[in-house]
Amino acid sequence: RLRLLSSGNSYFTGNLGVNTNPLAGNALTVSGNSTITNGNVNLTNSTNTANTVYFYEPSGSGNNYIAFKARPMANNVNLQWPDSAGKANACLSTDATGNLYWQSVQQLTSNIRYNVLKVVTDPVYNADTLDTHILMGYNGDAKVNLPSGSSLAGKQYFIKRLGGGNTQVNVCPSGGATIDGSNYIRISNQYSSAMIVYDGSNWFIMSTYGNVSGQSGSCP
Repeated sequence: RLRLLSSGNSYFTGNLGVNTNPLAGNALTVSGNSTITNGNVNLTNSTNTANTVYFYEPSGSGNNYIAFKARPMANNVNLQWPDSAGKANACLSTDATGNLYWQSVQQLTSNIRYNVLKVVTDPVYNADTLDTHILMGYNGDAKVNLPSGSSLAGKQYFIKRLGGGNTQVNVCPSGGATIDGSNYIRISNQYSSAMIVYDGSNWFIMSTYGNVSGQSGSCP
């Protein structure tokens, strides 16, 4: 049994083992439970490399582990774990102040907000990857340029024409993509609309309302 009663500092040279022989390269090796009362555990470094906490799988299963490490940060991050194990299929969420809590999938989806552009008044609009509903209110011929890239597979847009008169909204893919095999689609009548989805290579029409047609040639 080792007891340190000194009110000053105590130093040990070499490796120290508690209930076991010290492992090579480890300053301290402990076998059994350890308790720290009224104190914190600090993993500091002077090598410009963040230290890691490892949680190993059962020894009979192998030597794999889960590791936690801090990345470079502008400020301290304090996380407080939930006060329960949560329900089946719940997701871990944060309130942006460090409090972690469980949410069901239904709660998460109910918190999703559409990034609706209520009125786009410019004649040309480059659709953002965060957009979901695009309302084109320009009173003249207008154009929506769609993004491309395999990472956007599953992306959907609902595009509606608000402008009146003898004008149209042209929806134009990029990167060689097509919309239902057409080079682009045209939304011709006021309040007509189209919902389209991207598979990572091309766009496909899921539903339309009013006058929507596929077009050949270059998108004007």
